[in-house]
Amino acid sequence: MELLINKFKNILGLMSGTSMDGLDMCLSKVSIMKDYSFNYEIINFNYEKFDNNTIELIKKTINDNAYLSDLSNHLGKKFTDMVKKYYSK
Repeated sequence: MELLINKFKNILGLMSGTSMDGLDMCLSKVSIMKDYSFNYEIINFNYEKFDNNTIELIKKTINDNAYLSDLSNHLGKKFTDMVKKYYSK
């Protein structure tokens, strides 16, 4: 925790909600002050819709967890590509 006290860090948050339609990405500048108050500033926010192949793989995995490893690998690559598209600076 000491690493964040009175220092700002850029943090990228990723979320794919229950709608299974895409990925929300939020880049924020975050710090924790000595009194443990929390400060943040949203730098950028993006949403990227999943392609049909990704949505179908998610639905297939809900019905049969034998696809879980395939989905995990697919989403890992998909999330990496989406993040690079918006935040590769």
